[in-house]
Amino acid sequence: MEYHILIVEPDTLARRRYAEALIATPPAIGVAYRIITVGSIGAAQLQATRHRFDLLLTRLSRDSETQQFVEQIYDVYNGAIKLVLLHDPKAAASAQIFSQRLHATLLETPADEEALRSSVRSALALDGLHKTSEQAIHLSEAFLQRSTTPIDDLRDCLNDIRQESSASYALYINHLGLVIAQQGEIHDLDLSALVSSIAGTFAHSYRLAQLLHEEHSSHTHVHEGKLFDIYSTNVGNDKLLVLCFDKSSTSTKIGCIWPSIKRGAERLQHLDMLAEQSYLEMQPKQELTTPLNDKLQRLFGEQYH
Repeated sequence: MEYHILIVEPDTLARRRYAEALIATPPAIGVAYRIITVGSIGAAQLQATRHRFDLLLTRLSRDSETQQFVEQIYDVYNGAIKLVLLHDPKAAASAQIFSQRLHATLLETPADEEALRSSVRSALALDGLHKTSEQAIHLSEAFLQRSTTPIDDLRDCLNDIRQESSASYALYINHLGLVIAQQGEIHDLDLSALVSSIAGTFAHSYRLAQLLHEEHSSHTHVHEGKLFDIYSTNVGNDKLLVLCFDKSSTSTKIGCIWPSIKRGAERLQHLDMLAEQSYLEMQPKQELTTPLNDKLQRLFGEQYH
């Protein structure tokens, strides 16, 4: 799993220190950061037209240009980009007010390396990779509060998929390895470690699709073992359906499970699409159908290759 981070910091030594601190200590096995550092808002605007970022790290200043850029990129990403905002301790009150709408993570300057790494992990929800199964489920509940699909609909759909495939356990997770919904029971498995490993495996498949310039592709992984069989497939570009089979009670054949898990993924994606449409209809009219890159170009200028 690779996360793209944009660091905007006028001080050359400071931005180099931030980048090196993050690169030197990866947040978890199989997780890496790809970082671009720039020294000005203008350079950041150019990078925003060239790349899709998961997180923006910048220092709040008194000038309105920085705040305008942060607000614009957050709105263009429809809130999908995470923000870590550095601020002077004397400006804590104003920083708190500014960050509330953007759900940003605040960090006082000067920031030590561990505090910086912790803030980035927290913003990207990577702390869940080190937590127990119970804590991972708790994190998923927080994630569900931001989900547009009703949890009961997802659980009902998952239960139908589990019964049709005779799976012991069915999971619906996001690309960060957080559990969105689950059905069934399975024992002697660390849920947190399981979902983070599966999410990390799919990161390589998504990267391959990007290299092949394929926006919509299917990725299915199969693990066949003595104790468990695990089948997983993507649902869109940011979610995964996972079916676990306890071989002490169920035997599987890939030819039978393959069509079942594909149909299940399509049903989950359809649910998400309907929920998203319903959500957007409730929002003020915006140019929501405009591609992300077109929005960025209008705000920040032309894209260069």
